[in-house]
Amino acid sequence: MLTKNFKSNKFYEVTRYWFKYGNEEDALENTVTVWDTFEKAIAYIERYATGLKFASAFIEEIVVNKEITADDYKHGDYEYVSTQKIYDVTDDCVEDFTKEKICYFEKSEQADETLEQETEIIKTMDDWQKSDLEFKDFAKVGDVIDEGIVNWFAECVPPITYNSDLIQCGEAYGHRDNPRTGRFEGTYITFAKTGDKWIYKGHCFFGEQKNIA
Repeated sequence: MLTKNFKSNKFYEVTRYWFKYGNEEDALENTVTVWDTFEKAIAYIERYATGLKFASAFIEEIVVNKEITADDYKHGDYEYVSTQKIYDVTDDCVEDFTKEKICYFEKSEQADETLEQETEIIKTMDDWQKSDLEFKDFAKVGDVIDEGIVNWFAECVPPITYNSDLIQCGEAYGHRDNPRTGRFEGTYITFAKTGDKWIYKGHCFFGEQKNIA
């Protein structure tokens, strides 16, 4: 958690997933916490990583528009500038320290002022209906999707994963060998939320966000 003496424009957000009853067939639950430093965020994950309920976790480095205190964070007295996933770990303790692309919420000192930011295209339910395409042909992995599409998939078939930032359709799209578990498992149409945006993640194993081509 952010300490009483915290004062910075950067903090570390941990999203931790766990199996509700300690079985891989259980629905996934998740908790989001924030920390002063990367080291504290890692230490928090390590406290749970060897438990039976642990599924996965990742850390994002969050930059905001001004130096804030823990009280400012509590009251939301700031604006997001950027977020970057910098660490994740699976239930078998496979760690990945690869830093992903920085996602800028607005132009800032961290962005190159000489470059034009890409215009973000949000694919909507209306666009999909007008396209007369199957969803696999309409959307590509990484596309920003509106809530209309996400809700349609969530309501069409009861989702196998339904959290505030991860939704997976209840009917398997296909089946593949999962190298993490050593089992032949279903892959599911997956949407993950980053900030206030829903991202299409492709066809992923239960509880995961990696597209299985």
